[in-house]
Amino acid sequence: MTSKIITSQVSSEKKLITKAAGIVGLWTSISRISGFIRDMIIAVFLGAGPGADAFFVAFRIPNLLRRLFAEGALSAAFVPTFIDTIHRNGREEGLRLARIAVTFASLVLILITFLGIFFTPQVVRITAPGFFDDHEKFNLTVSLTRIMFPYIFFISLVALISGVLNSFGRFAAPAAAPILLNISMIAGVLGLTRWLNWASYNSLAWAVTAAGIFQLCLQVPFLIAEGVRLKPDFHFKYPPLKTMGKLFVPPKSRRRVK
Repeated sequence: MTSKIITSQVSSEKKLITKAAGIVGLWTSISRISGFIRDMIIAVFLGAGPGADAFFVAFRIPNLLRRLFAEGALSAAFVPTFIDTIHRNGREEGLRLARIAVTFASLVLILITFLGIFFTPQVVRITAPGFFDDHEKFNLTVSLTRIMFPYIFFISLVALISGVLNSFGRFAAPAAAPILLNISMIAGVLGLTRWLNWASYNSLAWAVTAAGIFQLCLQVPFLIAEGVRLKPDFHFKYPPLKTMGKLFVPPKSRRRVK
């Protein structure tokens, strides 16, 4: 009897994993296709040249921070701590950690965003030193980077919330979120540039920042469906948050801290 129960549980878990993999795979495929279409449209309507060079260097900076911070260390620290807190202390304590983590991350990200915008010329000079000799290209890169820098704020919160949703078995919204970036950038080229006659690359940069807002808004209905309310919580001495902070530190640095 016990073996049948175990077999049933294993079979059920396999079905859930297969379903989750299918959902993620479907939305990832759509994201890749829409990304290919995005690149074609940008190439056709905006072409190559100094403006394109400036945009892609400017886009690379918040995108690199997104990969390192939002989808890297932040997710790696939050998700296991969140799941462990739920298993040890229950769902409500897990949601409390989520509220505190989102509040704390929001404050840190606001600071990072303002510092990034303020020190953009220095950042661009480090990441694209060859642009400094061409003042027009350098200034355009600085301008575009400043427009897109808030993207790291929104996409980092998306990463945290996606971790919450994935932990509750909701994979569609987190997997579909990148599609909104592609759609927004396509709209930035076809809509703002062609119809409203905005400066081409400025409209594209604003579309990237807008995409961060859209991706964050996409998660909200699914959070509500799970009964999650991420209202501000400033109890930063909460023990699981400290555990999350330790995981955020690279292993070698963590040993030094100890």
